[in-house]
Amino acid sequence: EVDEDGSLEEESGSRGEFRPDDEVRAICAEIQHLCKALIQNRYEEVIGTSEQGGFLSLMVKSQTAADMTTGEENRFEHGFLIAHVKREIARSQQLISHLQCFDGDPEDSILVEIWKLRDLLVQLAGKIRS
Repeated sequence: EVDEDGSLEEESGSRGEFRPDDEVRAICAEIQHLCKALIQNRYEEVIGTSEQGGFLSLMVKSQTAADMTTGEENRFEHGFLIAHVKREIARSQQLISHLQCFDGDPEDSILVEIWKLRDLLVQLAGKIRS
């Protein structure tokens, strides 16, 4: 976007700190819960694969994004939070494309849960923007 003075406005704009509402807190709680469940229940599926590091990074950094969004003591600007969440969306998409080579029951696939995490991250980014 272009400001009144003709300069480009950064994504964070002049909106300042982000204050989460109940809906954002619920999305973040779901992200945190899903990441913990994925680590507990699905980590063995990726141990020893080339995707092990990407899986762990996505889980930890998605939880960090949720923590930063809802944290009471450290308030972050909209642009910073959106950038962080967008990186995790990209990371989830990359992991999905690499995990698609795994065989198994599509209904019980790790991919279903990674897609769910990706969708939650997209929802979170949208809520932070609005």
